[in-house]
Amino acid sequence: MSTDDPWDFYPCRVNDAPASIALAMRFRKEPRPSELDTLYVAGVELEDAGEHGMGTAAEGEVLFDAEEEFREKLAAQGFVQVGRLRNKGEWQVSFYAASGLETKFHGLLALTLASTGRSVWTHVAADATWDYYDSFLVPDLERSQWMADRQVVEGLEEAGDPLAVARKVDHSARFPNRSSADAFAVGAEALGFAVTVTDGAEPECSAKAEREDPVNLSHVHGVVMELVELATANGGEYDGWGCVAVVEEESAP
Repeated sequence: MSTDDPWDFYPCRVNDAPASIALAMRFRKEPRPSELDTLYVAGVELEDAGEHGMGTAAEGEVLFDAEEEFREKLAAQGFVQVGRLRNKGEWQVSFYAASGLETKFHGLLALTLASTGRSVWTHVAADATWDYYDSFLVPDLERSQWMADRQVVEGLEEAGDPLAVARKVDHSARFPNRSSADAFAVGAEALGFAVTVTDGAEPECSAKAEREDPVNLSHVHGVVMELVELATANGGEYDGWGCVAVVEEESAP
């Protein structure tokens, strides 16, 4: 995908099985064109579903290329790809376009995804409100936070951070009033955080919680979700985390 059409992904479970969902992120904020009122989905049966049912690397090499060709051909016909699901031995790609384009959709499918020799199926349905995108592809609060946490961790990794080293990690949260922020502070301090509450533009307050933790993704995401739940329970909103990268010095020769 182009840099003007950013995508992201998250692991999850669909139909009680491991899954990976990727989606076009820009439509979470941008208006959806009113003419794109129909959902078009193509599913491909994987020849090798792999250990988790999401396909092997070899399957990916074949299907990513075929999907890219499919997407480009459909884009020329006014289709916009919004998602991809890999789950239970299937690879599904989803698009929105105007109604009445089923023939073009099926024809281009035969030239691309079906030409890989794998079994395919399609689903077309009116969806002017983009319910499939909002209700299925868009992650819930916990998965959205996982995606945000992953981005921070990846930035630290790029800086050479070993991640497993404990260091001071700063978390911030916003609250509608001082009493909510103070209640959050009490709960966070019970978890071992040092908390500072700052009065902002009335009636808002902010809180900063600090604690030493490693920042490998599984650990830091668990810490973050504790604070997300604590902030939410006190009427506030978790606002992110950060830390100074730890870069190990190379031993002298």
